[in-house]
Amino acid sequence: MPGDELNYSAYISYHMMASNSFSLFMGFTFTSTVVFLTWLPDPGQLRLQIVLLSLTLLFHVLGYLLFIEEATLAYCVRLAPKLPEDYKGSIMTRRLSNFVWYMLGAINVLMFFVWNLPALAVASAAIGFSFMVWARKAAAPLYEAVSEKWVRK
Repeated sequence: MPGDELNYSAYISYHMMASNSFSLFMGFTFTSTVVFLTWLPDPGQLRLQIVLLSLTLLFHVLGYLLFIEEATLAYCVRLAPKLPEDYKGSIMTRRLSNFVWYMLGAINVLMFFVWNLPALAVASAAIGFSFMVWARKAAAPLYEAVSEKWVRK
């Protein structure tokens, strides 16, 4: 790296650590939800549904934070050495990535439907959809910058 360029490795390491932490906590939250649904005798009890709704909210908040961290890391491509001129990124990869994010948000909704908890499913869908819209809006400037042919400015 030439002497006149800044070193962003600590910045990137920080966001990678945050991404790893958020994904770990999301896994813990999802596992807790599955354990509550499968091990407790009646997931229809009000107190259990409050716990499940709280876990769902936490899951979506962590997903939002993870999405923002991933967008920040994608933006760091602009700080890296220039990519080949003919590289434009893959539309299919971008679509698959979006699909994975949507399915990650929908997995709690589907689990609640499987366990015949429609109120929780609707609440989870509303929470997930609102966080998804919020995350896309918050990360839009980062992704717009990244999609500018992936060249370093």
